Amino acid sequence: MPHSWPIMQTSKSPRISLHVFTNFAARRIFTKAHMYDATEIFRTLGVHKKESFIKLGFYLLSFFYYLYRMIVALIAESE
Repeated sequence: MPHSWPIMQTSKSPRISLHVFTNFAARRIFTKAHMYDATEIFRTLGVHKKESFIKLGFYLLSFFYYLYRMIVALIAESE
């Protein structure tokens, strides 16, 4: 368990920075920059799609890493 502690802590930093970025992106709502014309949606769709896939990939990677670490800990505990 002590060996994985630095890895776990460094894996949290991208997640925290992602949420900070998302909160700064919330400023778009307060400045009404989130309101688009119907034709403008298709201009920004690629950017939002790319951002969503990056978030999805990061969360899937984090999930499987934590699942792997849990299984390793359970196996080590049973031996």
